[in-house]
Amino acid sequence: MHCGQFLAMKCGQQHYDALTAHTTIVMIRYMILSVEKRRQEDPKSLGELFYQSFDEAADIKFEQAILLVMSLLEDILNDEDLGLTDEQMNRIMDSFIEKLPHCFRLCLQPGLAA
Repeated sequence: MHCGQFLAMKCGQQHYDALTAHTTIVMIRYMILSVEKRRQEDPKSLGELFYQSFDEAADIKFEQAILLVMSLLEDILNDEDLGLTDEQMNRIMDSFIEKLPHCFRLCLQPGLAA
């Protein structure tokens, strides 16, 4: 028996909306069966394990995450193998910051409240 037979993928409708709805229901049925199979085979892979690992991860503020990304970008640009001049690196950084959404730019440059 293949997956289509097991999930009853036969649909007697020819309308696009009916086929889309039927396919969606079949995929939801597949996801429910997959989760149930996983629960039966490995109960530690759901719920409690997630919360245990989540508690161990330190929370960082959004601003810190943005600054970390910017620091990593700067480290990459400073790589000697790239051979970029200071002017080129500054232009790349400025261009990157300029293309960020306004709320992200505010995190990087607090004086940019315009």
